[in-house]
Amino acid sequence: MSDTEKKYYQLGAKTEADWDAIHAVMMQDGTLDDNIPSRAVDCVNDMLHSPTRSIYLLTDSEAEQLANHPGILFIHLDPGFYPEKFYIPPEELFCVPIPRQRQ
Repeated sequence: MSDTEKKYYQLGAKTEADWDAIHAVMMQDGTLDDNIPSRAVDCVNDMLHSPTRSIYLLTDSEAEQLANHPGILFIHLDPGFYPEKFYIPPEELFCVPIPRQRQ
C-alpha cells in the first residue's frame, strides 16, 4: 500500500469552534499549518447531525499529521466504510425499544 492511497477517516474535534477552524483550513489548498495537509482535502460527509465530526479522504500520513493538531479529539478509519475492521458479533447487537409518548 502506498502513502498516496486515500482512505475514509472520521475526524472529531474537541469543540465546535475547533471543527469550524480545522474544516475551513482543510478545504483550502496551500495551507501552511503544520498539522493540516497542505492540499485541499475532500470532505465526503460533514455529518450535519454533529457539530464536531466529519469524514474526510486522507492518506495515513495525513491522518497522523492531523492527530497532532491541538483541536483534534480523535481521528480514525470510519467504521461505516471499513466494517471488516470493526466487526461486531451479531449476538452483541441488540435494540432496546424506546416507549413512544402519546401526543
